[in-house]
Amino acid sequence: MKDIKRHLTRLISLSLNGDQANYIAEQVDSTFNLHRESGFRESMSVPAQVAAETIVEYFTKEEDLIRYFEHMLDREGVFLFNSTISLKGSEKFMELLAKKRWIFDRDLRQFLRDPFYQESINFFNSLSPLDLRQDIDLDAMIHKIQQHGENIHEMDLEWSIVIRLYGLDRKRDEFLRRLVEFLLSKQKLEAHTFNIYTCLKEVATNAGKANYKHLFTRSILGDSEDMESGYRDVLEQFKKEIEDNGDANLLKMAQDEDLYFDIVFKSNAGSVSIWVCNYIPISRVEKQRLVTRLRLNHFDTGSAFDQGDQLMEGAGLGLNLIMKIMAAYGESTEPIKAVFYPDSTKIGFVLDRQKVLARKPGPG
Repeated sequence: MKDIKRHLTRLISLSLNGDQANYIAEQVDSTFNLHRESGFRESMSVPAQVAAETIVEYFTKEEDLIRYFEHMLDREGVFLFNSTISLKGSEKFMELLAKKRWIFDRDLRQFLRDPFYQESINFFNSLSPLDLRQDIDLDAMIHKIQQHGENIHEMDLEWSIVIRLYGLDRKRDEFLRRLVEFLLSKQKLEAHTFNIYTCLKEVATNAGKANYKHLFTRSILGDSEDMESGYRDVLEQFKKEIEDNGDANLLKMAQDEDLYFDIVFKSNAGSVSIWVCNYIPISRVEKQRLVTRLRLNHFDTGSAFDQGDQLMEGAGLGLNLIMKIMAAYGESTEPIKAVFYPDSTKIGFVLDRQKVLARKPGPG
């Protein structure tokens, strides 16, 4: 809907004066008043750009914006409020609407939408967050996603999906890989699934381990404020726990505490981005380790591979792997981004779409 609002704002500002824009808005909603909504006094003329922005923000439903455009089409060539209405850019806007499955019926002079497309859009919107904390039929879910995807044109889908989970076991790993491959296919990027999913899996795996380590540390040290004094001993015990039992006990702790993390997967016309959000405070020691690791990768990727920190639970190698893949796509300046909040941490990466398309597919 963002691109519809953006294009309609431009169309209104180029084609109508403030009074004309207000009159047409009143045909869609008789209670609308441009001066009231824009904050201008009744005695003042509202500039066309302000009128356009006010109207597009006022109508929150896509259907109402389409109705507004229908009224614009009906009044093209009509002399109204001191000038003849001449629409500038209406054909390009209609092309955009056609991609969104708004089909103009020239007999009815109305836009009608493909109901199957609308149903599928509603389905994809309902996916976020996609909650994988509990066991669900993942095969049935991916089949449903693929079915609805058939109703959506390749380049139509600008999406943002949040996936919520405790950890990445084999079933969820395979489900996410298939989901990513499907979503990328809608952007003609499926050939890059291996690289993009490898990066996603690394940040997701480290997010799960960060949660596990937080719970494990608290189980040993309690709520002590002096976490740093016994930090290395706790990490040694954490490492031994994983060596002896895998993550089974740690996953159970996360489930009991409902300590999840979110994967945020976004695509737009310019980029593909993946962020992982942990909802736990990060210790000063851990923050310093992470910042050092990211800076080291940034300035000296080669030597970073030689740093043998066994207590990073795989994060060092994982971050370096992402760095290597990002570099292959021309993302060498701050390829991995980290944002620290008091009670959460967000780590991820952004891939420029044109750089991805320009690169020959294959492992990083």
